[in-house]
Amino acid sequence: MSLPVDDLCNNSLCNETTTEGTSLVTLTIDDLKELHRINNDPCLYAYCILFGIGSFGNFYALKDLVKARQLSQYINLLMAHLTFADLCVIFISLPIEIMWRITISWNAGDTSCRVIQSVRLFGMYLSSNIVVCISIDRLHAFTRSSRTGYRKYSKTFLISAYILALFLSLPQAAIYRVEYHPSFPDYAQCIQARWFVDSKLEKFYIAMCLLGMYFVPLIAIVFCYCKIFFHLHFDGQSIQFQDALYALQYRAVDARDNKDIRRVIARHHANRYSIILKAKRRTLKMTLIIVIAYLICWSPYACLILYYSFDYKSAQDIDPAIQEGILLFAVAHSCVNPFVYRINLVRRFPISLNRP
Repeated sequence: MSLPVDDLCNNSLCNETTTEGTSLVTLTIDDLKELHRINNDPCLYAYCILFGIGSFGNFYALKDLVKARQLSQYINLLMAHLTFADLCVIFISLPIEIMWRITISWNAGDTSCRVIQSVRLFGMYLSSNIVVCISIDRLHAFTRSSRTGYRKYSKTFLISAYILALFLSLPQAAIYRVEYHPSFPDYAQCIQARWFVDSKLEKFYIAMCLLGMYFVPLIAIVFCYCKIFFHLHFDGQSIQFQDALYALQYRAVDARDNKDIRRVIARHHANRYSIILKAKRRTLKMTLIIVIAYLICWSPYACLILYYSFDYKSAQDIDPAIQEGILLFAVAHSCVNPFVYRINLVRRFPISLNRP
């Protein structure tokens, strides 16, 4: 979901007001493009860097998945779908942004404008939805001893992630269109037109977009990983209670006759408690990493969209460089996903203690 745009160019660049109050065009289309190109240079370099990092990270994750040959495991299947969603963002959204800043105007026609805006948003929604599926899968792995019945629901979650992403992204095809500048007929932009007749309907649509892309995934992530942490905490308390029972059970037994038994029991419970402590530390660390990464990437974007929704005129006064930086952060989430999830979650995340 891009920011609302009314004008095809900044009036201060296109027009010069005379003392009589009339507006005279003083710049040619080439001058206009050159001015915009200079202003877009830092963003162009930033998008190129993100494209390089995102391509490397996601292809590395994909290579790791193919090498493991364990796509039958549901977590790896989810990682494959997350990689696909992130690659949609990396190889559709970023190249479009890069080419757009090189050509300045939109030269691909109205149909491609509508299709590309829908596809780029589909990738962002799908990425967030798969993140939710991964959180649910990790929660189930820790809190359930059997995953037999979960297989049926896991497929439903995955299919729902695609359907929801498609449902929320399709309206972009109707909202976006190509518009031409009245003073420069050759200067076209793919912009978000004033499609909503009622402002309340527009705010409702924006609220639904933010719920699907930011708030619901964030709540699901925090809930799932916090529940995992508390599960490990109470599991550790249960082990301490079992140790106390074993101590009472063997207190009356002659230590000389049961020394080996005591040693085995002590070693078993010490090892199990050590695993619990390590799992708690790793889970807490991973929870912080996942939540912080999500907050850093998506919170500024969500706040900016809300600002535009409720105070459009004031939001337009924000420095364009700051707005571009915020949009960069949102796209960057698809670049950091492979590092946060594949490298840390799949390789280092502790397995469920309930599972054999």
